[in-house]
This record gives sequence, C-alpha cells and structure tokens, in this order.
Amino acid sequence: MDVFRIVIIAIAAIALLWVLLALLPQFLPKEDAFALLENNLSGAKITLGKPILQDISFAQNVSFSGKSFDERNTSVAFECNDAQVCCSEGDRCGRIEWDSRHILFNSQRTIKTAARCSVKNDLFECKIFFGKAPAQIIFKKATIKPEIDLSKEPAVLNIEVQNSGSMEMLSGNLEITVFQKYFENGLWKKSSVEYSSKILPLKSLPAGETASVQVPLEFTDGTFEINAVVSGENSGFDKNVLAVTVSGSEKCLADYCEAPQIDVSTGECKTACRCTGCMFGSSCEEKTKFANAGEFDSLSANILGSNIIEFVLGSEKCS
Repeated sequence: MDVFRIVIIAIAAIALLWVLLALLPQFLPKEDAFALLENNLSGAKITLGKPILQDISFAQNVSFSGKSFDERNTSVAFECNDAQVCCSEGDRCGRIEWDSRHILFNSQRTIKTAARCSVKNDLFECKIFFGKAPAQIIFKKATIKPEIDLSKEPAVLNIEVQNSGSMEMLSGNLEITVFQKYFENGLWKKSSVEYSSKILPLKSLPAGETASVQVPLEFTDGTFEINAVVSGENSGFDKNVLAVTVSGSEKCLADYCEAPQIDVSTGECKTACRCTGCMFGSSCEEKTKFANAGEFDSLSANILGSNIIEFVLGSEKCS
C-alpha cells in the first residue's frame, strides 16, 4: 500500500469520526428539564431555607406550570429574576415570559435555576428561581462562650450573617429563642425562657455582603440552649444551635439569724436565718454558713423558702 493511499484512508477516517461526533448528541439521552427541576425540589425539601442551584437547558417554546410540580403537601411558585433574559412578571416581550405559576421559554437557552423550600402549617412552600441565584441569608458565625460567670462578664451572643446569593436582601430578621435545660426522671428536658428570647430586625444586605450584631442575653444560673434563626425577605433562612452554662447570676446575701427558740410542736431548739437576693434556699444556706464562721457547718438546713432557712440546734442553745 503506497503512502498516498494511506493518507487518503486517514483523511476519510477523520471525516467519518467528525460526522459521528456531530450526530452523537442526537442519539444520547437528553436532559429532561422537568425531571431536573423536580429532583431539585426534592432536595430543597431536605435542605429547607437554602437553594439547590443548577444550570439547566430549556428547549424553545417549552413551558411549565406550577400545578405540574404541586403535590398533596407541596405548593410551587416561579420567579424569573434576570432582566436581561426575563420579561417583567405577566408581560409578553419575546424573552422568558412568566408569572408566579407559569413560565414560557421563547428560545432555547441554558439558564441558572434555584429551588428553595420552607414549611408552613405542614405545607412545603417552594419557589423555583430562573436567571440568577436569589438572595440567600446564612450564618457566617454564631458564637457564645460555653461557660459564663455573670459576676465577672455579661452573656453576649456574637452573630455574623452573609447574603451569599446574587440579589440584594431587602430586609430580614434575627430570631433568638432560649431554652433552659434540666434533668428530670432520668431524661434531659427543656423549657422556653421568654425573658431572654427576642426578635431583631436586619437592614438590607447587598449580594455577597456581611453584617455583624452583638446580642446581650439575660440568664439565671443553669444550662441553656440557644436557637438562632436568621431569615430575609425572599432570601431563605438559616439556623444555628448553641449551648451555654451560666453561673454567678445570683446576688445572694446572708442577712441575719433570729434568736434560738423552742419549737412548741416538736420541742426542738431552732433558729431561722434570713437572706436577700437568693433564688434557691440552698444558696441561702451556703451564704449563711459562710457568714457565721462555721457555726452551722455540721448542720443541715430546713429550706423554708429561697430566702429563709432553719437550723435545728442543740438544746443548750435555747437554755
């Protein structure tokens, strides 16, 4: 076989390869835009408050209805947020035409989509964004010292949030809910602490920008759980849970002990000791023993209240 024939065969093989590569996409399975959006909605129901982002190709004249994505416990709305490729809502302009429940692609295009869901009254309320990544508020930082002695320092929650999306967040809220944890019947339980819970407004936040806030919190002694939720108008939400153990909140002082007297019902010699600012009778007992230079150290107090306790003394103290 001469060299010329080998060159001809090689050229023909290359040409055939190019033809096959050109035809191959027609035989490969195409991406189903509806199936991709449906799959992203399923993911958004798991990652509540945060978007599932994906670039998806849409064919010319393809359209979707929110009703097609709705389920028994799910409602789906649309928003096209890029003015370069979207008409205004409800308008016909030859670009992507849409309203909250319908969308039509007038030309073939690949576009960024974002599916995001929340739950309200046991219903998933979801939205699919077309064009740009929507505004998205997230925690960059949420910290508090794990152990705080209030007699030495205040309790302060340090928060830093960020708009990680491509659109401006117009307004938002930071909601702080505090629970006190306690051990009962072999189980850890918790109850809401209303005086320490609060909702703080957040100002507008441009795309990519961060904002910081320090939140003073009121505590008594104990172990607490702090639930922080940041949310924004059309900007999703994010959650954070922190734990803190607090001491030093009491301003417990021992006042005085009454003169010992015989209890006529029991015949015992007793003295009542009074305190101020104590939350627990055990704190009053501790302060009283310390203030009386060990006089009552060997005795156990009868707790009559948070600021009054009683000691049973030897009979000679009443003689």
